[in-house]
Amino acid sequence: MTKILLKHLKSRLFETFTEHTLITGKSGSGKSNSAEYLLTQNVGKYKCIDLYDDGRGESMTYSIPESDQKLIRRMEDLSLFSLVPKSFDNDIIMLAGERADILKKELPEQVKICSIDQNDITLEDLKFLLASTESAGYAIDMLRTKLGNLTLDKIYDALMVDNPKDDDYIKGMGTVKYSILRNLSKWLDSPLFDTKKYPPVNFQKTFADKKKITSFSTYLQEDEDSKALIYGLILKKIFYSKRNKRIKSPIVTFIREISNLAGRNKISTHYQMAERFILRTLREGRDYGCYIIADTQRGRDILPIMRRNFGIHIAMRQDLQEVKDYLLELQEIDTLTLRKIPHLKRGEAIIATGVDYFYPVFFPPTQHHHKKEKENIFKLLKENGNTS
Repeated sequence: MTKILLKHLKSRLFETFTEHTLITGKSGSGKSNSAEYLLTQNVGKYKCIDLYDDGRGESMTYSIPESDQKLIRRMEDLSLFSLVPKSFDNDIIMLAGERADILKKELPEQVKICSIDQNDITLEDLKFLLASTESAGYAIDMLRTKLGNLTLDKIYDALMVDNPKDDDYIKGMGTVKYSILRNLSKWLDSPLFDTKKYPPVNFQKTFADKKKITSFSTYLQEDEDSKALIYGLILKKIFYSKRNKRIKSPIVTFIREISNLAGRNKISTHYQMAERFILRTLREGRDYGCYIIADTQRGRDILPIMRRNFGIHIAMRQDLQEVKDYLLELQEIDTLTLRKIPHLKRGEAIIATGVDYFYPVFFPPTQHHHKKEKENIFKLLKENGNTS
């Protein structure tokens, strides 16, 4: 059996992104290592974003070169000595949350705690955040007609004035007013929008810098609604930055465990925004130069309408029944090869493109340090200093 090195396939598949890529596999199969490898090979050509981190620090090690000699030897072997340990400029942005004041002392200096400017919130976003019912959405539309461009503060001021000069439309809201205020209070109390305490993310400047990998984290958030909102807003910003041609460089976004954002078992309904813009990016993003690399242990949890929009599927070690049906949606693969999937080694994969498939393909270890299980990334970053 001939070993296929990824180096031999890069020019055809990954030298420039023309398709969205889905990587599936069990924990420990090498899927996140493979995704990070693909992402880092495009630094400087594309804007690279590592979107999902929920506190384990997996997305924060790009600035640390690999030092494990065993991994370095494997990297050299699988790349025919074209790869060497390397650090990448890494912009680590943690969105401000309830735990910011408690935890900020333990964060390394490379981490920036940022807020979101209310002016980055659109009318559509406000209705998503504040309108629990159709009538509440209509009420917000009425406020927009009366007051012009809206922010959370502007809506609060309008609803809380005791004797508004022109208050008929507010009085007409009835109990809807209190429903909006209840949702409004939650977000106004959140550090996420406290731009006086934490500098707001400059999305346009961040997306324009293709020399850096930007890692977004929700480590400081306590509730799923806030996490879901953050990921939805970032995905929306990425999509419209490319669609409206504000950013020239193509953007590649790595979404870890995509089933958490766009699967059948989402914890919060607020993930609907993230799900919607993942699907829009998968359907329309290639026209604008906007691409997704995603990995998951739970491929079956991803909605079929979304899964079928990935043009490249990288199947790593996993149960055959977990992957068989949806891998065959993309590509006809012979039975003998399919039966190899549960027995693949770490970093070994089948790559299906819809036109052809390749097996066995071996992904090299990343040039930067890839997080190990139970490793304290904050401590590691402090020891390595500010290398970003």
